Amino acid sequence: MSGASVALDDLAKAFPDAEAQFFVLWAPMLGHESHDDAVQQSNSFGGDERFRFYWDEKRRLPSSLGSTLQLPSDQERAEFLGPEKHLPSNQNQAWDVYLLYDKEVTWGSKPPEPSFWMHQLGQDERLLDPARLKRAFESMINPKHEIVFLTREGCKGTPLMRSRFEEALRRKGLPEAFQIVDMDDVDEADVRTAYGTPTVLIDGKDLMGAPAPDASGVPS
Repeated sequence: MSGASVALDDLAKAFPDAEAQFFVLWAPMLGHESHDDAVQQSNSFGGDERFRFYWDEKRRLPSSLGSTLQLPSDQERAEFLGPEKHLPSNQNQAWDVYLLYDKEVTWGSKPPEPSFWMHQLGQDERLLDPARLKRAFESMINPKHEIVFLTREGCKGTPLMRSRFEEALRRKGLPEAFQIVDMDDVDEADVRTAYGTPTVLIDGKDLMGAPAPDASGVPS
């Protein structure tokens, strides 16, 4: 499967009127790729103005994402990719990854957690499935329900709860993308600050049935 072409064929072409931006980043992960190769590949995408292309010669973003995403282990990568692609220079780096972000997300000094993501780095539950990626993308551009996952950096309960929630969505064949909100970045007047983390809100209501917080108790 041709890596970035998934974004073109399964997302952009499938939803030609979607108000979305597609960012494609090329990097020399195998050591022999060049800027000219990236230009040639970018030109093959045609004239969809929603695409932006970048060349990351020093692999800064793959390195940053490697510390943000829970990637397959080195052994899993080696077994899946083979020795010609599993090189010491690309261990613990994220490449051949597909990330979906809510339009409200702000990038800081490190990449934020994506609403949904898949990869081609190992045989696990996030191995690229274009149909699942398409469902997740569609749920973001045409949301039927507002699903918000409240968390914050260092929240110990987040990994397990997010994993179980994503598994439940996957088992039911539902779209798996949802908005992730870092509560450390939320204004103190936001009524959601009354919730603990992690919390999942569906259309503003707590997934576990907890009563909505009293807005009168939130600082104005």
